[in-house]
Parts: sequence; C-alpha cells; structure tokens
Amino acid sequence: MAAIAPALFFFSTVSKSQSKTPLQTPTTNLQTLTSASVSANKDEYNGQSRLYQPIRVKGRRILPPVAASSSLTYKDAGVDIDAGTELVKRIAKMAPGIGGFGGLFPFGDSFLVAGTDGVGTKLKLAFETGIHDTIGVDLVAMSVNDIVTSGAKPLFFLDYFATSHLDVDLAEKVIKGIVDGCQQSDCVLLGGETAEMPDFYAEGEYDLSGFAVGVVKKDGVIDGKTISVGDVLIGLPSSGVHSNGFSLVRRSVHPFV
Repeated sequence: MAAIAPALFFFSTVSKSQSKTPLQTPTTNLQTLTSASVSANKDEYNGQSRLYQPIRVKGRRILPPVAASSSLTYKDAGVDIDAGTELVKRIAKMAPGIGGFGGLFPFGDSFLVAGTDGVGTKLKLAFETGIHDTIGVDLVAMSVNDIVTSGAKPLFFLDYFATSHLDVDLAEKVIKGIVDGCQQSDCVLLGGETAEMPDFYAEGEYDLSGFAVGVVKKDGVIDGKTISVGDVLIGLPSSGVHSNGFSLVRRSVHPFV
C-alpha cells in the first residue's frame, strides 16, 4: 500500500490582504425563542441566587433567563469546554499536528482542505418549530466556513442523516436545505449517508453531520504568517444568532428542559 502523506493543520488568521466571504446561515429571532415564555413575578424571583425559578407552561418546565447581574457560562449550559480541550490534547498525541479549523492535505501545488461538523443543539429548534428546510444550510455552513478560513475554495460536500424511523417527507426537507447551502457555497453535494437506527433517537428527531472539501494553492494558504504590524483588523457586526453556541443561547432565553 502506498504511503499517505501526513496532513497539515493550521490555526488560521486573516490579514488585510487575504479574506474569504463566509456562508451566511439562517438567523434565529430571539423573540421567537422566547414567545412561549412567561415573565416571572416577584413571588417567583429568588433574590438570593439572582436566578428566576422554573415556570410551568402547558406542561413544560421552562428555565427563565439568568438575571442581568448573574453570569452564565457554557459549563452552566452543560458544555464543558475544558473537557473538550483535554480531549483534543489526547487526540494530538495519537495524530500529531491537529488543531486547525480544517485539515490540509498536500496535493500537487495545492492543498486539499477538509472539515467536518454538525449543527449542534440548534436541531432542537427544528424539532420544536417543525421547520426543517433551513437546518441543512447551517450544516453546510459549519463545515464550509471552517475550510474557507484557510483560503480554500469549497469543492464538494457530503452529509450524514440519522434517525430512528425514516420520515421521507421530513428528510426531503432537510436535504433541500443542504442543497440550498451547497448552492450558496458554490460547491457540489457529492453524496451522503442515510442511517435508520430503530430505538436510537426520539420519535421525530434526527441528527446531522457534514463533510466539506476544498482546495487552495500552497502559496495562497491563510495561516497568519503574513500578519504584521500596521495591518488593520476589521470587525463585522453579526446579523443575528446563526449556528454556534446554541446550548448557551437556549439556556439563556427560556430553553425547554
């Protein structure tokens, strides 16, 4: 078997002379997220902990948002970033060099750049709202936006759709969103996998993951090496909540638990 060249990984930074336009994912209106919430009255407020008490709405237990004087971390929302960092360190011992947003594989005078990701707990919003034809755009964006940080042009995308019972109509809506995301990214939906696993997911729920591959010339890789004193850092305002951080978002604006 021919030896495979080791992949290279970079932490990517954009200088004034190198930039890529990220794929815009569907934004989430926070007012929509809180539409089912109920404002706590004085009797429901715990002044000692500065946290509101859970409220029952139509049989659901809702955790109202943390008061302004309190802090809220990812760990409070159930996400242990330190544990994730520790896992990466352990993986790095088995596969030295990992750590960037995308993996770079030498290919002639270019690098193939690959990335993989899921949608995270934003899927919960799809389940709650019944809107399934846009979550696929998020799926594509999560991987594509990772590989463009290296300066790569997205080439193709593959998806993985898993559920306990295949609802063809629902799955079609999800795939439609993936197709839309690929069209926006100017890449091809090359293939995918549909997995039906009885008893593994709750009724009506599913999970998604995606894989994107792009290409960049070796002399065009964005790796931060060209950054120098005098470069201008430009910050762009967000148009809303997109795909990342929804465990924290859901915890801070009346999540269902």
